[in-house]
Amino acid sequence: MCGIYIVLNGNLASLIFGLPFLLLGAYSVYSALNFDVLIVTPNELIINSLFGKPKKVITLKKFKSYSAIEKENATLKNKLSHMEWEDLVLFGDDIRFKISSSSYINYSELKLALIKGLKRNKESENKWEAKNSMQWGYGLVILGLILGLILFRNGFSEAHLGSSIGLIFITLIPVVAGVYLIKEYKKTSR
Repeated sequence: MCGIYIVLNGNLASLIFGLPFLLLGAYSVYSALNFDVLIVTPNELIINSLFGKPKKVITLKKFKSYSAIEKENATLKNKLSHMEWEDLVLFGDDIRFKISSSSYINYSELKLALIKGLKRNKESENKWEAKNSMQWGYGLVILGLILGLILFRNGFSEAHLGSSIGLIFITLIPVVAGVYLIKEYKKTSR
């Protein structure tokens, strides 16, 4: 047998395998400590730390418009990982503030208090939709190219010409769909 075996003593192995968990734990603590607690008064949005220390105070009059974009992640057969949420972005002349419904239990109350008197920014929502379509387009083109590379690497056989042609069409479908989405993005961004 030919191979390289790495033998680690117990302490070094514990360090190597435990380091990712230590980093994940440190990131979790950092995220929890940086979580924003929002307080909306009639005139201000007060952003406090988890321990009540004020981080920032924004006058509500600074906000001119908002966008509310509903998002969802991929769905598996068992729907365990499926999640839907909404991102609310408030726009001002020199300010942009974003909150997500996945972060706040009282999101609907916060949203109503924050968007009161603001107009909806459809242009921003359309730009997000176009950018999202463009990213899907690039992903589909890359998927089609990978499928094509696998197909051409395995080669064609004259005995299976019909199935080879079918595989070529299956490879072209994501590429064509991706190019279409990218062209649509470029049309809307002009």
